Amino acid sequence: MVISSTSKEAIASLQKELESNEATGKASEVTQGRKLLPQIKVVGIREDLSDEEIKVCLMTQTNLRCIPDDFVFTKTWKGKSGMTKCFDITGRANEAFKGRSYLNIMWTRCRFFDNTFLPRCKNCTQVGHVEKFCKGQSRCTDCGEAHHLRQSGNTQKNCCACERELPLARRDHSFLSLNCLKRHRQEGPEK
Repeated sequence: MVISSTSKEAIASLQKELESNEATGKASEVTQGRKLLPQIKVVGIREDLSDEEIKVCLMTQTNLRCIPDDFVFTKTWKGKSGMTKCFDITGRANEAFKGRSYLNIMWTRCRFFDNTFLPRCKNCTQVGHVEKFCKGQSRCTDCGEAHHLRQSGNTQKNCCACERELPLARRDHSFLSLNCLKRHRQEGPEK
C-alpha cells in the first residue's frame, strides 16, 4: 500500500500508530521515499580528473556561490569528447547554475544540461506517473491517437498532452519532446 501526504507530521504519526498497533506492528514496514534533487549532466570533462578535483574546479574556476557538499556525483561514463558526469545538486547550487551554459573545469569549457527526472507515462501520455503503474488507455506518443507508437503510420506529430491541457499552444511535437510546453510548465519556473 502506498500512502502519500504533504505533511511530515502526518506521516510520522501514521508510522507511529502502525508500529504500536498489535495487528499491524509486525506485518507492516514503513519506508519513506527520498526527495528527488535537481540533476545536471556535464559533458566533456577530462578523464584524468578525480571527483574531488572537479568539485574544487567548479568552486574556484566557475565562481559558483555554493559549497562542495552541494554536489553529489551519481553516474559517470566515457563519451567521444571526454567523460560525462551526472550529479544531484541542492537548491543553492541550482541557483548558482542559473544563466550559465558552460562550466570551466581545469582548462576545459564543459557544457552542462538539466537532467532532472520528470515522470511521463508513455502509455496514456500523462505527466506524473510512469507506464508501469498506468491503467489508462494506450496512446501514441507521436501523433496522440488511440494506438501504440509502433502501430502508428502517421508522420504528423501532435502532442496530446498540450492538446488536452493547453489547447492554444503549438502541438507539432512528440509528447516526449524536450520542446513540449506542458513539460516546461510541469518542471516549474525554478528551472
